[in-house]
Amino acid sequence: ILRNGISALGIHVGQATVSIVEQSGGIGLNQNDFDGFWDGTGSSTFRPRPQYLNRLVYFDTEHDSTASGTNYLTNHFLTDLQGTYVGCTDPSKCGVGSAICPERVITDPSPGAADADADGMVHGLRSCQQGDWLYQRDPDATMVWEDFGFYSAMAPVVTAFANHNSEELLIKVLDTLYRHWQDAQGTAQDCDPSDPKSLRYCAQDGFGTYEPLLSEAFLGDMLPAIHDIEKTLETVTVPHCTAFDPKTNLCTATTPQDGITTLAATTRALFDEDGAQAINLRDRLGNTYGLKNDGTHTTQVTPIYLLTNALDHIDAEFAAYAKANPSDAARQTQWLSARSQLVDQFLKVSGATTTSAFANQAFPKFSPVLIDTLRAQLFANCPTSFAPPYPRCEWARTQLTQKMATTIGGPSFAGLMDVIDAIRADNNARQSTEALLSYLLDAAAQNDAQASVLASTADLLQVLGDDTNLVPLYHVLSEAAGASIKDQAGNVVQSSMVDSNLALLSLIAAYATDANGAENCALEVDPDQVMNIALKNMVTPLPPLADGLTRKTPLEVILDVIDDVNRVAPDQTTKLAPPDYANISANVSDFLINKQSGLEQFYAVVRTGTE
Repeated sequence: ILRNGISALGIHVGQATVSIVEQSGGIGLNQNDFDGFWDGTGSSTFRPRPQYLNRLVYFDTEHDSTASGTNYLTNHFLTDLQGTYVGCTDPSKCGVGSAICPERVITDPSPGAADADADGMVHGLRSCQQGDWLYQRDPDATMVWEDFGFYSAMAPVVTAFANHNSEELLIKVLDTLYRHWQDAQGTAQDCDPSDPKSLRYCAQDGFGTYEPLLSEAFLGDMLPAIHDIEKTLETVTVPHCTAFDPKTNLCTATTPQDGITTLAATTRALFDEDGAQAINLRDRLGNTYGLKNDGTHTTQVTPIYLLTNALDHIDAEFAAYAKANPSDAARQTQWLSARSQLVDQFLKVSGATTTSAFANQAFPKFSPVLIDTLRAQLFANCPTSFAPPYPRCEWARTQLTQKMATTIGGPSFAGLMDVIDAIRADNNARQSTEALLSYLLDAAAQNDAQASVLASTADLLQVLGDDTNLVPLYHVLSEAAGASIKDQAGNVVQSSMVDSNLALLSLIAAYATDANGAENCALEVDPDQVMNIALKNMVTPLPPLADGLTRKTPLEVILDVIDDVNRVAPDQTTKLAPPDYANISANVSDFLINKQSGLEQFYAVVRTGTE
């Protein structure tokens, strides 16, 4: 039906005209508030409007004017033209079949006609069981399209396909939506997920659950934004490489192409199975096929299938974990929430149309840098992959994944994941960590925490390249972060530095409670949370001076004083030199471990005074 409506195929029947057909059937006359055909009443080309087809298919030949009445002419006309499903046993005399009915093929009475198939047969007819005829399964289904401006809204979409002679492609899109629309609540009559070859088959993917999201998107500025992007892409020029140096694989000739052509090529590279087959694309297991939601395979895997299959496998692993660990079944929900928040963090847009911009101002700045870095690494390791026939990059496929597997399989990564998982499982720890990260990285915060973190991170990345001086430090840190030493009975005989400091911090910050769970301040080391207040003040910049300049934090001032006092020549004001750092480190180390004049002596005094 839809195919007839959108194909706009003409039919020539002798001297019959649109007027004769309308008067014979009583459908499409002006008194029905619509013209039945796209052409005038005198035309002999019959191109029915959708409204005509709605009444042609869904007229109730069983109850409406069967013997007499206003619509007797229409009833008689349609019954003779296409039959009726009422008590019908001969498919050739029944009504219009639905898509789930088996196809019925008959000999073409006019095999020489222009629209006849080469095999001389008529295809597309149906043999239905009672209840499966179109009027029975979907009564008046398309009649509602005449309301709410559906036809006016759909016309540009249909026209776009018709202009390219691709109406069948639109049919396939709608058929795919139908198969994936329902969720697991669908009945067997409407949705049979057991047999992919069944005409009643549907995957129960629940695509219909996206309706609220799509509705929100369409009510927003998504469509105007796409329109504006298209106009912008038409003006963008991208150099496309057309020739390569056979030795260096560098591009030697380019031709300009607009942004739309480039975007189309990118989309084609993601989805086109022929293109993927031409470069022998496979997944990491060597499979050449992609996996669909219904469990069947595609003929060729494409990059988009690699991505969606990876996400499906992640979801499957979460589901398997939840089944094996029912006490921790919320892990997948947290993962999906975190993934959504990451998208919002990086891709959220503020403003609309011409004033729209990424809320995260860093995203449009680091994205080109990241892409250039990836391209540079690919070209450095796999220069031949940039030139036809575009061979696979073994560095990215094998070496990089092996290095990643080695890193992930190591004890450091496992320990880090254990810590992160422990924080995830503890609500207070997770909320506190989120608060800390928000404080350190919030660009809108009224402090210089983010700037300090970014500067320190950049410095750290540069320092980490100094293997000669850092390797000894790594050994020291590994000993400091090592586990506490225990005796054979399991008693701690020597705590590690990390365990000792964590125990100290816990003791200082912990809340003490009585047997009833009420806080007992008398048992707390720091009931007034002096340490928290002191630490906060230590990293809070001092009030600005009269000239409005920002001042350092007390901690920065203290560190500057330590530097100035303990450098080789305290009277110097120049930048610290290596001998200064060595002298400062020696003095700090002596202060920490000297039992006569250092921190150890202070501990002894405190211990004596509190015993």
